[in-house]
Amino acid sequence: MTVPVVLALGLLLGGAGSDHGALHPTASGRVLPALSVSPPPSAGATTVSKCAQVISELPLTLDGQNLRETVSQPASGQVQAWGDPAIVFSCGVARPKTLVPGDSRNLISATGLAGPYYDVTAVNGAQVYTTVDRAIYISVTVPAKYHAAPMPTISRAIAKVLPAVCTTDPNTTDLSKLCTRRK
Repeated sequence: MTVPVVLALGLLLGGAGSDHGALHPTASGRVLPALSVSPPPSAGATTVSKCAQVISELPLTLDGQNLRETVSQPASGQVQAWGDPAIVFSCGVARPKTLVPGDSRNLISATGLAGPYYDVTAVNGAQVYTTVDRAIYISVTVPAKYHAAPMPTISRAIAKVLPAVCTTDPNTTDLSKLCTRRK
């Protein structure tokens, strides 16, 4: 066989073009085991489609951490993870229970006024950032080791696909536009 034929055969058998599903070794060269994750609640076709668009904007390497395989029951393409401990991105999650009318907690943005804005909670030594101003709720679990370093990159991917649907500005004159009041 010639080199081009061998190369083409290798690319076909090796799954070329499916980088988001491929295993990527760590800096030390080891491949991390698949990460068992909880899938987001069942979602309609629009949510699945929009989540796929956001995921296509995410990098293969995030804050120096390589993409790793995720497994869930049922299987879900709406979850991505990087590194060890894992940074976990989950699209189509439930509305944060703490996001209620009159909520006075500060919602934060990793990229400034354009958002997205997040409800942030601490869970098992990690920070869980959940979008509050986009049509689809997205959570990102960031272990303390990384601080908030991955959030600007993830925020830009979200903002590129999903525009804001509500405001976090408590000074708005139309209270129905507040993210804490949206259904």
